[in-house]
Amino acid sequence: NIQYEGPVRDQLWAMARMVQGGEILISSETKFRVGPYLYDQLGSPVVTSVGFVKLPGEEKKKDEIFSVIPRDLEMRVMDLRSVKRDDRLKLDPFAAQYESWPKGEVAVVVLQVEGAEEFELEHYRDAFEPYVDVVRHECNGLGGFEAYHKRDRFVVVFEKCTFAARFCFQVQEALMGCDWTRHVTKFPFTESVTWKKQPVYNGVRVQMGLHYGPVESLIDPVTKQLVYLGPNVVIPATLCASAAGGEIRMTRPVFLNIAEIYEMLHRPIFLPLGTASLRGAPEVYAYTMMPRALEARLYLMKGLADEVSQRVTLQRYQKEIDAVQAGISTDIAGIADKCVQQRQRAAEKAKLEEETKAAEARRKLEKERQRIIEAIRTRNQQRTGQPYVAPTPRRREDVEHMMKKSM
Repeated sequence: NIQYEGPVRDQLWAMARMVQGGEILISSETKFRVGPYLYDQLGSPVVTSVGFVKLPGEEKKKDEIFSVIPRDLEMRVMDLRSVKRDDRLKLDPFAAQYESWPKGEVAVVVLQVEGAEEFELEHYRDAFEPYVDVVRHECNGLGGFEAYHKRDRFVVVFEKCTFAARFCFQVQEALMGCDWTRHVTKFPFTESVTWKKQPVYNGVRVQMGLHYGPVESLIDPVTKQLVYLGPNVVIPATLCASAAGGEIRMTRPVFLNIAEIYEMLHRPIFLPLGTASLRGAPEVYAYTMMPRALEARLYLMKGLADEVSQRVTLQRYQKEIDAVQAGISTDIAGIADKCVQQRQRAAEKAKLEEETKAAEARRKLEKERQRIIEAIRTRNQQRTGQPYVAPTPRRREDVEHMMKKSM
């Protein structure tokens, strides 16, 4: 057998004793020599500094040690020992305590980039880094929780549908303002498109699925991350997969929950898609939801163009959309009225309960008052033969003593 001797072997053994489960430790020299060439090919792993350590054979100086975690297991970073925990928290801003994550009925948003598999490996960063930054920025700003992320695919969870809908709109609009390299925009599904000199598509196009309902949750024993399960997670994933790039698809429960903020969302466009039968999930009634600022995407998805030859067809389709929106507006007004009535009934019920509790408390006080009066009369009857109520201070003490004995 070949045996290696010397300071390099001693350094490797020292690093092996420091390593935690699931991580790889490398020296600063290794990071300097190999890192720039292999970072993208390794899927952009999480590289963080563990600190400066004096290794065998390097008595005069300390060497900086780095921890390397595969991007798929980046949540494991939070479980590992580090003297720079704050830096790791900044690296993974969604490593919150799982006890605070929403459970029960939640709004689940699934996102993925159209044609993500077409990008070359060396251009992954150009394609996905701006997209990931936008998604995480909007998620943080609206109080969402990143439940899953791999390459271009996200699963984000919100406690309320209103925040989930705003998240979808803001991500779609924010991606329009990103700067994309020519390596990204060279594909038909990423090129910039305008409609009447207004930008409609720019860069990667994100498909979205949104659903609201009860979910199951558990801690993954491998990644130590909270995982959401159940048919109500399958539904938004299926809607996302069937959506076009830049399209938001949602279900009827979401529609019912965001009806009250229809005006606050600047009257987005809702197009009914009908009932969808999904494998592993119950039937759902689905809609396409589109911000007014990106209305032209509906025409492009229909195969229309801003040309004179298609003007008649375009006008006919616009009239169809307007007719559908008129019915949607009526439906939303009815839902909003029902919500107002429900809140009024809930407020009246709460007020009645408070009045009932107050009346019950008054009855108890009056009952206690009558008991005290009867006790005083009984005591006075025994002492003087007259059942009067006005006791002297000394007699009041006697009454209190008698009441304590009787309790």
